[in-house]
Amino acid sequence: MIKLLCTLMAIAAAHAAKLAPNNAAHDLFLTVPMLRALDTWDPTFQPWGDRNYEDEIIHEYKFSAHQAPFAVVTDFNGDGLPDVALHGRTKRDDVVVVLLSSASGSYRVYPILRTPLAGCESQNLPCRLGMFLEIIPSSTHFTGAFAGYPLTLRRDAFQIVWSGKAAQLYFWADGKFNTYTTGD
Repeated sequence: MIKLLCTLMAIAAAHAAKLAPNNAAHDLFLTVPMLRALDTWDPTFQPWGDRNYEDEIIHEYKFSAHQAPFAVVTDFNGDGLPDVALHGRTKRDDVVVVLLSSASGSYRVYPILRTPLAGCESQNLPCRLGMFLEIIPSSTHFTGAFAGYPLTLRRDAFQIVWSGKAAQLYFWADGKFNTYTTGD
């Protein structure tokens, strides 16, 4: 199985992925089917944790049971089961992936973003990441200032935010993740 960071724990409940505060950090609880999907996809995957992000991000971030800078837990595909967007690393890359549920209760990994590890990440040194994830609720309306056309979300989505630089929304529609620029 995946060699997990101390903040990543499996629970036996079939569909109970969640984020929970634990002193100064936030623990991510994934189900066994989610962990199996991650292990099949890449057994070296490790999620980032609170300590890996810039102090400004941690102090201003709106933590909840559904989001932390490294994870968003919600139902992206509308099947009533929790899905999880994760920011983490493999042996070679910094990645954002989504664990998307199916009606059978299994999960599939959808790679969203992959960049080569550089600097601290490749040397196993403490990192101060300036990129984070956040949940965007269904019914949120975007005017299209950056994307060029308006959009109203039918389901919850997530966005990747590059602190002070840009933001990219990812939403499930027509059997795939679609993108929409929300910040420049």
